[in-house]
Amino acid sequence: MKPTIIFIATLLQTFMSLAQQDTKYFALIYTTGANWDPSLPPSGQAYFKEHSKHLKDLREAGKIAIGARYSDKGLIVLKLSGEVEAEQILAQDPSVIHQTFKAEIHPFNAFYEGEIKHRKTSKTMTHKTAVQNFQIPVIDFERAHQFYSKLMGYDMQKMEYGDAQLAMFQFDPSSGIGGNLIKSEGLTPSSTGTMVYLYADDDLQPYLDRVNQYGGKVVNPKTLIGPDMGYFAIFDDPEGNRVGLYSKK
Repeated sequence: MKPTIIFIATLLQTFMSLAQQDTKYFALIYTTGANWDPSLPPSGQAYFKEHSKHLKDLREAGKIAIGARYSDKGLIVLKLSGEVEAEQILAQDPSVIHQTFKAEIHPFNAFYEGEIKHRKTSKTMTHKTAVQNFQIPVIDFERAHQFYSKLMGYDMQKMEYGDAQLAMFQFDPSSGIGGNLIKSEGLTPSSTGTMVYLYADDDLQPYLDRVNQYGGKVVNPKTLIGPDMGYFAIFDDPEGNRVGLYSKK
């Protein structure tokens, strides 16, 4: 049951981390204040450098979701724990204290999901995914190709890259993570190293039923991870790899 314990512990850690974040968003809107000098550029205004440092500190702390200008206004969308923290941040801006800028803060609720990319990548940007690609080493390429094609329910596309033979798992390149079978010198199947969990649509049980049928061995049956967290199972493939399956139901 060791694989079961490790997998459940990892998933629970992830879900607990997400639950603790409880992030709220606030729109901070800047306009010119009573002490703004229209004869000077923004960089020449009193307390403008201090204002810029204040925003830089917030950005490096991961509290700014996006910053922009529109018309004669500035907009900062903040990721915070609540309204009290938002008011504290507003009160700490030297340019607001000394009335170079006026500022208002409002709860910010997005109703369309989207993405805006800045011309520069923030050093504090969080990666969208922890995995870029995965490879499952095989010894007998044709045997592995047949097993996984039957398991997944589609004919895996074959290709060659140098001396390596590859077979590709299907995925949506706009939002998913790709992977492949690979036969190549220096790559050896293993049941004791890193494990890959293949996504098995809505229900992994039909996939698991095909494991023994086509030459694999079920190691861990379909198991509930936790309420609303989905299910997993583990099997050994004919090549000697230990691989997992995951589904929501």
